[in-house]
Amino acid sequence: MRKLLILLTCILIGCSHGDKLDEDTATKGIRSSLGDKTTIYVETGKVGTDCIQISANGEELPAYLDPGISFSTLIAERAGYVTETPDRPGFWKVSLTDKGKRALAAGDILAKSVPPRKGCDYQQMTLILATSELVKITNIVAGKDSTQIDFVYRWRLTDLGRMLRQNGEVYKILDTAQRDQLKKWVHAYHHTMPVPAPEDSVTQSESVKVKKYPGYGWQIEPSGTVPPPTR
Repeated sequence: MRKLLILLTCILIGCSHGDKLDEDTATKGIRSSLGDKTTIYVETGKVGTDCIQISANGEELPAYLDPGISFSTLIAERAGYVTETPDRPGFWKVSLTDKGKRALAAGDILAKSVPPRKGCDYQQMTLILATSELVKITNIVAGKDSTQIDFVYRWRLTDLGRMLRQNGEVYKILDTAQRDQLKKWVHAYHHTMPVPAPEDSVTQSESVKVKKYPGYGWQIEPSGTVPPPTR
């Protein structure tokens, strides 16, 4: 995996006894390495053309937050999650609808406050589309220097994710350019949900190589993933 660089330590695979990796331990390790969420980001509250955003290292960066040109706000509006209204010149008010508030209460939207600056007072909303989850381990192949784990995973969609299926109420009203743009706007740490969003029956095969190190247990090999197994 491109970024299964998090080591499968004792909590994951490291506690397997002996030099042979058993299926139960491999299952726990791969399940723990999945669970990343595909998301889009929307700002709610009072936004404007001269706001600030806080970087990961705490630096304040300028942010042009006009909801009228924000693609992610367009998606959230068409899903019925937010509305926008003009405020004073250069500012707008973006609000969660009742539907959006229910998604927030259900954990399908995560809110992060941003310190008020320059007349802006907003929260960054992370709208979750899907979460990757393990279906099953299909094979464990012990090699000379490492062990390969083959597995199948799927995406568990939220209500918004289901709206982005081929015939979903949001995706089907997007034009070709907007559908292409959506592919660029969805984010995930590692496993990104495909666009359009898949049906529940769709799965993906993947493989990863691990090696056992004395005192450290099983760890992902630096090369990351290998090509999916052929059938």
